[in-house]
Amino acid sequence: MFQVTCWILGLLLLTAMVFIVSNTLQLTISSRREEIEIMQIVGASPPYIRVPFYVEGMIQGLLGSALAIGSLLVLHRMITLHLPSSIQVWLTEVPILFLSPEMIGGILGGGMVLGFLGSFIASMRLLKYGW
Repeated sequence: MFQVTCWILGLLLLTAMVFIVSNTLQLTISSRREEIEIMQIVGASPPYIRVPFYVEGMIQGLLGSALAIGSLLVLHRMITLHLPSSIQVWLTEVPILFLSPEMIGGILGGGMVLGFLGSFIASMRLLKYGW
């Protein structure tokens, strides 16, 4: 039951991240409407217009996941350094470890993928169907 709850909460958080990135980039695209229209009039291809938004979404995802990992690291350090000595004796048998480098890389990569997905949705919706 606990695993099902974790999966559901994880999917909700992933969906929320995609929508947040998508809405943020919709605002960016809307604010650059005149610039995009000029690029279209001049003859810029749709990929030439969309790629900067994809990169922006990936950077947002990377920064968001890096901020989350940094927050976890600070929390991990606070817990391990400020535990009472009675609990630390018990924890010598069960150490509190931080994320492995592979997990950190996966989280950062996943953040970039979700950022790209959100920017892809926003750019396709706004640049294909107008404003």
